[in-house]
Amino acid sequence: MYFSELYKLKRNSILVLTFSIIIVLGGISIIQGKASGEVSFNSLYELLIWNGFSLFIPMLSALFTGYLINLEFTNDTYKNYMIVPIRMKEIIKVKLFVGFLFTEVTGVMVSLFLFVTCFFMDTVSILDYIHASINILVFYACCYVAVLPIIILCTKKENGYLAGVGISFFYSFCSIFVANGKLVSFYPITAGLGVIKYENSVSGQIPYNTMISFISLLCVAFTSFVIFRLVYKEKN
Repeated sequence: MYFSELYKLKRNSILVLTFSIIIVLGGISIIQGKASGEVSFNSLYELLIWNGFSLFIPMLSALFTGYLINLEFTNDTYKNYMIVPIRMKEIIKVKLFVGFLFTEVTGVMVSLFLFVTCFFMDTVSILDYIHASINILVFYACCYVAVLPIIILCTKKENGYLAGVGISFFYSFCSIFVANGKLVSFYPITAGLGVIKYENSVSGQIPYNTMISFISLLCVAFTSFVIFRLVYKEKN
């Protein structure tokens, strides 16, 4: 079932869009780095994290996962589950998991971009690169959890995922105003900064609380579980 979902994306324009967004994310980060001085490994890593959660990654996760679920509407396969022994909620679970994998693969590609770019610009130890890559993957997982309730709620109706993409973008954009304040650990998208213990060399130490950050994301994950059970409640 997982492989069939991946096969549906073969030669799909959504993948081209993903690569384009990653290039834009990297380009913006490099331009910002050069504007503030010489681009180094640490500065580019910090900017990729910052621009990722404030502009692209939550929206991209909602777009990809929502699009994947919406294929059931556009391909008119919803009605087929009425006659085959496959529960709709099991299909959605698979798609949500594939969406999570996609978010992590995006993190891998961003990590590769970081490595390739800094390979020609800065001396980086392999341990620093591994540490940065792990932080990117963990943070992207946190971003996915942060938008998961939006994805579940906005994909129940055909093309509803487009509203979810818009909400996710606004949701992540607002995090810019939260990231350096006292609510950073409470706001789900920025809570990931506390999980990876992110520090910004420009604005200094971010006032996060790691424990509260974990609790915040666990609450969002639990909320997603409750919403999923309610939205895809089986009828007897």
